[in-house]
Amino acid sequence: MTEGAVFTMRLKEVLEATDGTWNSDTGISVITGGNIGLNFYPLFTDGKPREGEGAVPDYRPILNGKIFDHYMNREIGYESIGIWQLAMRRKMNEIMPFYNQMYLSTQIAIEPLRTTDLTTDNSLTDNQTGEQTSSSTSNSTGAGHARSVNSDTPQTMLEGNEDYASGATDTNSQNATTGAGSQTNNSTSTDEVSGTTTIQGYQGAASDLLMRYRESFINVDMMVINELEELFMQVWDNGDSFTQNSNDSLPFNSYGIRLF
Repeated sequence: MTEGAVFTMRLKEVLEATDGTWNSDTGISVITGGNIGLNFYPLFTDGKPREGEGAVPDYRPILNGKIFDHYMNREIGYESIGIWQLAMRRKMNEIMPFYNQMYLSTQIAIEPLRTTDLTTDNSLTDNQTGEQTSSSTSNSTGAGHARSVNSDTPQTMLEGNEDYASGATDTNSQNATTGAGSQTNNSTSTDEVSGTTTIQGYQGAASDLLMRYRESFINVDMMVINELEELFMQVWDNGDSFTQNSNDSLPFNSYGIRLF
């Protein structure tokens, strides 16, 4: 047991015993060196580049600083530093795969007043190919007979060998006509239609949506810190010494405050 501790040793003394220091000038303690079981555990961001992204800041020093500040004056719940380091390292390796997903979920951008976000892509391509063929055939046959007769005497119709006419002209004609033809028409056409339709908005009361959004807020850091509660004794000790006033039986603490 170290000086000032009641049962084991405080977390800050574990850090000092393992050659570590801390600085709280920036508001959250920055740990340098030492080993309080927080050097290695899976974390959603470790400063390494991700696919499609550049290097992201390492969150480990911030989370370690918050854990240290929360339990700085709490006594460890194990009888030796080595066993406690093992317990801390084991606990962080067990819980962080789950909490890493919680951390990543907090980085998803959410529009609290948007319950509908529908995008429709309208794309249509219509190809038409046509072929038209027409053919025609015509046949015609004609026959004609014409007679021109001039007769002085006798004034009778021609009969027999038709020799009684003063003059006669006979004309006989025949004709045949055949015609054929064909025509082919080819046509090709393409119609393309494209467009995007987006529908955004919300249904319901805006106040209800905001309340539901606020209920989704989580503090993952505190969830991790609370998971570590079992590693410490339920003893908070700041190392203050107590003195006895010679003129009074009531004791005072190191700040001169009378203890009632």
